[in-house]
Amino acid sequence: GNTFKASDLKPLGVRTYDPGYTNTAAVKSSISYIDGAKGILRYRGYPIEELADGASYLDVAHLVLYGELPNQRQSKDWEDTIMANSVIPVGVEK
Repeated sequence: GNTFKASDLKPLGVRTYDPGYTNTAAVKSSISYIDGAKGILRYRGYPIEELADGASYLDVAHLVLYGELPNQRQSKDWEDTIMANSVIPVGVEK
């Protein structure tokens, strides 16, 4: 049919607009689960409410990337790694 990838529009400087996601394809994901009718949103099996109340942003990023919430030591190591790679280069900050 008359289909194309949304990414094909990028070189043209055009973006897609899909109010209500009525023309957005659904895919199967091992990272997230959404059931809008039931109000369910989970990341790697964890309810979003649990993550919002008890996990840091970086811990959730670890969960999404590695499939598990980090323990206390892993969380510290992960934060140290992120922070060590988050320095803004001189000249960019101005």
